[in-house]
Amino acid sequence: MSQTNDNLNITICFMGDYIDDYEIDPEYRNDLGMVVKVIVDKSNKFNVSIIPTQIVDRKVEIIMDKDQGQQVIDMVHHDCSYK
Repeated sequence: MSQTNDNLNITICFMGDYIDDYEIDPEYRNDLGMVVKVIVDKSNKFNVSIIPTQIVDRKVEIIMDKDQGQQVIDMVHHDCSYK
């Protein structure tokens, strides 16, 4: 999932350990996360890609199911929204 914008301000929150060696909490869902890839070209235009991930058997795996990946993005967006 990518977005390109000329005047994009990026805030990334809840960026804890990439390798999660803690017990998975079913309520907090610390097994879900994402990799955020930001590319800035020479004219200062941003391209942002969000790659949803899930920890399975102590390994970070890319979520290939589009609906499940969107749920992760929506969850993080909700948690990071200013109220």
